[in-house]
Amino acid sequence: MVGKLRFKVVIIGDAAVGKTSLLRKFVEGKFQFTYLPTLGVDITTKSVVVDGKECNLLCVDTAGQEYFGRIRPGYYRGANGAIVVYDITNQKSFENIPFWIDELHKEVKEDIPLVLIGNKRDLEDMRTVPTEKGNEYATEHNMLFWELSAKVDNKETVEKVFHDLTFKMLHHS
Repeated sequence: MVGKLRFKVVIIGDAAVGKTSLLRKFVEGKFQFTYLPTLGVDITTKSVVVDGKECNLLCVDTAGQEYFGRIRPGYYRGANGAIVVYDITNQKSFENIPFWIDELHKEVKEDIPLVLIGNKRDLEDMRTVPTEKGNEYATEHNMLFWELSAKVDNKETVEKVFHDLTFKMLHHS
């Protein structure tokens, strides 16, 4: 393999939708049962191999609280891809997806690959956002779509999301 390729991935969405849990499952393979809100941003890296190319992902986990709205956009600059997360048990988090995408596009002018994730699939009995709605939104906005649970899905499932996004970033023109 020739040198590592570098990609910046931002993870955005409302507070408490599971952005940090998804990232921890991807990087550490673990689920953290205690909720600690992200303060500002959390930045971590992980390498993946896609199409025989080693790719270093700089993952920027952003705080979803309105209070951090002034600092978040600065971390979007230079993003090569984004993961937009909503909670399938929280209709408002789904309705806020356009806000997050607009905030991202104010800083990242070019069209970058996006993934939409409906998280907390383990809480199916509390679902307020039908799978079809998420899939429909993703299709209309040319996004990849996944529903999963950072809590109960295995690490490989979450890795597949990041792998698919990396594939899109590699082949993005």
